[in-house]
Order: sequence, then structure tokens, then C-alpha cells
Amino acid sequence: MKTYNQNSLIRFRKYNGCILEDVAKSYSNYINWCIINLDHFYITAETLEILKTNSGFIVSEESCHAIEQKRLEMLDNSDSYDYDFEYSDRRTYDEYNGSYAQDQMGWSDQDINDVFGGDADAYWNID
Repeated sequence: MKTYNQNSLIRFRKYNGCILEDVAKSYSNYINWCIINLDHFYITAETLEILKTNSGFIVSEESCHAIEQKRLEMLDNSDSYDYDFEYSDRRTYDEYNGSYAQDQMGWSDQDINDVFGGDADAYWNID
């Protein structure tokens, strides 16, 4: 799950490459949809307040519920975290969300950086 803030780049779907706050200003329904429907999309309560203040973002009741559920899920998962696990060995899946190589084929951010030189679209060149 990726935690987004107001300055985060959206790297998936319709608004790929746009800043979250800019999208929230004009398309609050889309951000609400992301909060509710995308498991990897999480906004903290602090970011939510910033979006409401700076961009007039209107959060739905269903989005508030989804944010709280995701927060609780993250807390539950943190209890089972193996603290001996090397940080550098953890695979992340945040940077290339929305790419075929990551979403469909399961390549991690580190794999895409190492194998494809950071170009997730280079996946198509594999023979």
C-alpha cells in the first residue's frame, strides 16, 4: 500500500503523471473512487485535511470509512513485521503502479530499476 500526500504523483490510470492535489481540485470524485476501490491507494487524515483546505476536496463518507479501514489494516500488519528483515531487501511496488510490468507481471520497483533501467515499458522488449 502506498501512502499518498498532496504532492504525490499519481502513477496509474487516467491521471498518470498528475499531482494528487491538482486532481483533487477538479476531480474529487476520482480521488474518492481511488480511496474506496484501490487497495494500494492510502491517504492519511492529515493529507485529507490539507486537500480539503487547499483544494476544496470533498471527501465522501464511504472514503472516510475506507481510509480508516486501511489505517487499521496497516496497524495490524505492522504487528507481524519482522524487524530483523533488512530494509534494503524489501520489495516495493509503489513507484511503477499502473505499468503492465508491475500490475500484471508482478515485477517490483527494484526489479524494474535493475533489469529495465527504470523504464517499465521496456518490459515488452524481453524475448
